[in-house]
Amino acid sequence: MFETVINKLLEGAVVCPVTDARSYDYLANGNGLEDANEFLARIGRRIISPANGGAFYLVYTDPNAVKRPEMKTLHTRIMTETRPVLDFLELCMQAMHRDDMLSAGDAVQAIEIGKEIDNDSKLRSDLREIVTQLRGKSGETDRERLEVVLSRMEQWGYLKLENAERQIYRVTGMIDVFQDHVAFFIENAPGAEEFVQEVEQEGLLL
Repeated sequence: MFETVINKLLEGAVVCPVTDARSYDYLANGNGLEDANEFLARIGRRIISPANGGAFYLVYTDPNAVKRPEMKTLHTRIMTETRPVLDFLELCMQAMHRDDMLSAGDAVQAIEIGKEIDNDSKLRSDLREIVTQLRGKSGETDRERLEVVLSRMEQWGYLKLENAERQIYRVTGMIDVFQDHVAFFIENAPGAEEFVQEVEQEGLLL
């Protein structure tokens, strides 16, 4: 299990109960995390959890060791994902009548959200705006648009399809890691703080 976990983390995976329960249990219980970090320290890496817990991912022991290409990749990813991800979370909160943000382990029921969108013109407008931000296949109906958005969130790692027949997705630990990535991005990328502030001022939640 040690080798499996190390390789997953080195490939950039976020390990949580939703994406990989066995690897998560290995790190969360016993000496798994200590053993893994002892090994990774030799190459200047370590495993941490986001502020909310519930997941594990790999970072450099020294943040200044992040290589320029990696920083550029993170910059591109945050610039691409921040607005649609936050808009998607806001859409889900409204459709599910929640006051709190979705977190790892929460269920996203596409059929129920679709019904809410059908009966709410603002939700329909918000959905179309998210699809526009994704700059890809848009879909002809609101149901198709919702599928496009859910598919992209799954592709980016924020959701995992749990039941295809009932169209139930599960939120992964990536949603909490995302918050950490945004914070790192703000601290280390020129213009990042202004970009995130602009998104927040549009009524989004971070």
